[in-house]
Amino acid sequence: MRAQGAPLRIQYPVFMNLKSIALVCALASLVAPFSVRAGDVAAKTAQSDAAAHSGGFPELQTLTPEEQAKFKAATLAAKKDPKVEAARERMSAAIQAFRASLEAAMVASDPTLEPILKKLKEARERDLANGAGTRAPQ
Repeated sequence: MRAQGAPLRIQYPVFMNLKSIALVCALASLVAPFSVRAGDVAAKTAQSDAAAHSGGFPELQTLTPEEQAKFKAATLAAKKDPKVEAARERMSAAIQAFRASLEAAMVASDPTLEPILKKLKEARERDLANGAGTRAPQ
């Protein structure tokens, strides 16, 4: 009961505050790569096969075999360039810094997420160790 003359205060359910919405969005972005819908399995398998045969770039299937060979040779040569290697290292460091700051912010907003994030990180590391999640051989 509110006092006479006191402003009316609407109480929204917990799921309506901005922190919760931001948290759900952040979690969704972390979990999305691991989600699989039944209808997508065949399509993803076909895409994976195309990617495996085209060096990690399924769009290479639109090129002629000669164009694909030329592209692959240029890519391999470019990856040996010191500037490209340095840029790749900077990109990797930036991705790691982003993930660390995102996870820290998520844990700060909800400490119960720490074991969930740990489980996701272990799965990501396991996938990378098994060769999943890479576009092309380095």
